[in-house]
Amino acid sequence: MSKEGYSAEKKEGDSKVVLEKLQSYLKDKRSLEASDPSVGYNKPSTSYEQNPPPILGVDNSNVLREVLNHKKAELLRQPEIVAFLKTLTSDLKKTLSTEQKK
Repeated sequence: MSKEGYSAEKKEGDSKVVLEKLQSYLKDKRSLEASDPSVGYNKPSTSYEQNPPPILGVDNSNVLREVLNHKKAELLRQPEIVAFLKTLTSDLKKTLSTEQKK
């Protein structure tokens, strides 16, 4: 971790990576919907359907996970956040040690 903190260039780079991932996801989703019109159409559900139909194309959870990981990395580069987490950890350790002594 650098002492300069979280540089504007690094923050801009992280934002670009996240933006590129989201744009790629949306582009893939649009191309999938264009190639198969039934994918974009949400048919009304009926009471006898036990499971929702599987989603075709890009896995939404992987895209979301990658975006959240980039955001987490962005936060963990900020010295204020790191200092807060260290303080929180030491306070928690103190609380746990006093609770165990009781």
